[in-house]
Amino acid sequence: MEIIVKKIGEAVGEKAKETFREKKQLISLILFIAAATLTVCALVLIIVNIMRVVIGNLLRGTIFGSTFWISAGGVLLSSLVLILLDRLNSSLMFTSVLMSIAHSVGQVFVVMLFYMQPGIAVLLPYLFLGSIPAGILTGYIAGLVLKRIKPLRIKPKNTN
Repeated sequence: MEIIVKKIGEAVGEKAKETFREKKQLISLILFIAAATLTVCALVLIIVNIMRVVIGNLLRGTIFGSTFWISAGGVLLSSLVLILLDRLNSSLMFTSVLMSIAHSVGQVFVVMLFYMQPGIAVLLPYLFLGSIPAGILTGYIAGLVLKRIKPLRIKPKNTN
């Protein structure tokens, strides 16, 4: 990068070289702010989902029992899948189905650890049979809702 800056400086003078460096620093700052914003949004999403599990278990009187940890495992894994697929710009339906599957996998994983029963993994194919239609239904309903409300996120214009 310095070689390019040096050649530009020689070609158009020191003033242009200084302007180029300032613009390069500004672009770096903008990219840093964008990455930090995405990270904060991901953390807020995980915190909100975990709080939903905590409040639900508090209302049922089962806080920090097995149901809490099983719910938390499903919520945590599905939230991580949502963050990953959002960064990959996947479709709403695909994201919904994979989140549903991840929720089931997260719950089974916690049950395997909590009760030390790895044999519970044989239930995963049956859980997938329920997760896939549930994810499709959730994605369909979410699509209908998004058509009726104004999206909160500004999507970049397609340059193709």
